[in-house]
Amino acid sequence: IALESSLGAAIAADAVHTFAAGGWAGALGVLAWIASRPATPTDRSESLAVLIERFRPLALAAAAMLVLSGAVSSWLRLGSVAALYESNYGRILIIKVAVVAAAAALGRRHSLTAASDVRAGQRAAIARSIATEGWLMIVVFGVTALLAGSPLPGE
Repeated sequence: IALESSLGAAIAADAVHTFAAGGWAGALGVLAWIASRPATPTDRSESLAVLIERFRPLALAAAAMLVLSGAVSSWLRLGSVAALYESNYGRILIIKVAVVAAAAALGRRHSLTAASDVRAGQRAAIARSIATEGWLMIVVFGVTALLAGSPLPGE
């Protein structure tokens, strides 16, 4: 298996992946918590809009690191494209990628429109949408735990 011959690369990819996932999910959790708090009459949700705008660079950097490190890690563990479909590990990985894609799609939408939507008085809808992205990240962590406990292809 490629993983055994590239242990250093596997450890580095996992470290980057964990760091990026923690950054995205941790910042998203804070954002969801703040978004769920009622706005005061003087706030007019401006602080939430600014926070959403400032979250964007972190989310984009985390997403890039996740894609790169996840691709490296997957290749080292799977060894072939066929293993993606022929092993339980690969099929669980497909589920994880699908849930991450759903969270990323919501994140992209938030990145493009959420700040202006909050400023336009749609704070509650954006709070629900951000919370949904957060719940999807929790599902990703659960699927990741299942993946970590699964035998690699060929084991």
